[in-house]
Amino acid sequence: MRAMGNVFATAMLVLFAQQAVADPYAAAPAHDPAADWCTEELPYTPGLETYQPDGAVTQVGPYLFRVCQRAPLSSTPERRVMRFFYNPERVEGLSSVKVMSGLIVNSLVSWERRVARISDSYRLTGEERIGSANYGVYRLIGPDGMIGRPMYVYLPDPDKGSITLPSHMFDCTEMVIYPHQLRGICKIHVGYNEIYTNLLFMSPLPKDFPIPVDRFPEFAQDVWRTLEAADVTNDYNTLPADVPFLD
Repeated sequence: MRAMGNVFATAMLVLFAQQAVADPYAAAPAHDPAADWCTEELPYTPGLETYQPDGAVTQVGPYLFRVCQRAPLSSTPERRVMRFFYNPERVEGLSSVKVMSGLIVNSLVSWERRVARISDSYRLTGEERIGSANYGVYRLIGPDGMIGRPMYVYLPDPDKGSITLPSHMFDCTEMVIYPHQLRGICKIHVGYNEIYTNLLFMSPLPKDFPIPVDRFPEFAQDVWRTLEAADVTNDYNTLPADVPFLD
């Protein structure tokens, strides 16, 4: 768990630095399948080896992903927590550059277990439409009656106008109320088959860009597309010979 805490701390520092100089929710560049996988402008963690321009391959859970920077050296594929980013031009259909800052992939716990924990420990207290999707509002209610902050779980129900999105949920440190622009910290948790990811948002100061919670459905889709484009589990043998495999 210490490694996970260090990764989140690093992601928070990177977000602070980036949001001070640019719009973190700017539109993604046009898709270019011939662009370099890794460029100098990416939010690298100081002290960890980088792999420009063609990237490297590492294993997270049962999947092989093409990455731009090594995971923490103490991690193993079954217990890997690492920041995840590469050139957004390589992702088709990406809506925003946001997904390339603050995204963490995690194989410590399966997505199935993560979802089961919400079903087993939280109580459904209502539903809410946020952006283009419907969410169940779940709250952790303790034995003393104390109510924890809500977890919003995506409800795939086409009859209510929801679009098809990857399985995901999110929580925030502040109340999520209309018009769904808030300060504080939020995390979107997105399942990618057997593993899960977190996309971190920070807006603690008045000068920071507010967190656009109404765009969380499209950001969840961005997370899935980003992992899918980097997933080379079935295509590893087709990569250039000089793309290294990282233990």
